[in-house]
Amino acid sequence: MAGFGMDALIQIKQLSKIYGTYFSRARVTSLRNISFDVKEGERVCLFGPNGAGKSTIMKAIMGLIKPTKGKVFVKGYDAQQSKLTIKKLIGYLPSELDFYANVNIKESLYHFGLLRGLKRAKALEETNRLLEMMGLSKWWDLSPQLMSSGMKQRFSLALALIGNPEIILFDEPISFIDVQGKMKIYQLVHDYVVNQNKTIIMCTHNIQDALIMSDRLIVIDRGEILIDGPITEVITERCKSMGPIRLRKNNFITNYCHIPSPNIRKKNHFW
Repeated sequence: MAGFGMDALIQIKQLSKIYGTYFSRARVTSLRNISFDVKEGERVCLFGPNGAGKSTIMKAIMGLIKPTKGKVFVKGYDAQQSKLTIKKLIGYLPSELDFYANVNIKESLYHFGLLRGLKRAKALEETNRLLEMMGLSKWWDLSPQLMSSGMKQRFSLALALIGNPEIILFDEPISFIDVQGKMKIYQLVHDYVVNQNKTIIMCTHNIQDALIMSDRLIVIDRGEILIDGPITEVITERCKSMGPIRLRKNNFITNYCHIPSPNIRKKNHFW
């Protein structure tokens, strides 16, 4: 597991989260003593089945949930005590997209920029630039509800990027779009995020998305970290030398052990 360092942009220390009260019959342990750090410019994938605890980690980083135990620090700020500061550092692309129904995409993006602390002129400049970059300029007056799934994903990416955040969190961002749409998102992420050395953390249960979008793989199951290492090493070497990695619902990594990950990365090589 990666150790903590002074240059860590994000530090997660002995993080545990239990939903429900002590007397509740429905107590659910989502995270069990999780610890890892993320350095500036890293592209990290939290990989595991649904219910593994990936999204809970994302929410803890953003300060949206209170840990049962442990601490999260973002650029040295306590995620629970400095929520407004952290909000300006993080762009978030959720798994479930939700938009204002009666506001066009340009207005939505502009007002989101204002909420991120941009001045009016800068918010308008950023709005126009991001719409152009996402290929959405000609549909600026369209309601998000009338867009295709691929267009919605690109618009959501623009919402995540406005304000130039240092950290981008992707929570299953491309699970429900076709291959062509995914490749467009990959390219956009590369062009804007990777070229500026942004830090990326993504959640997924799709190993091919992980191989293309990240360099480091953290395998999580039942709220615990099973593996943390370079993604090609985890997929190609660990599977061969140590055999199957058993997960609760699906043997994800074993299913993909026979995919030559270096070839996948060369074929769809963005970074």
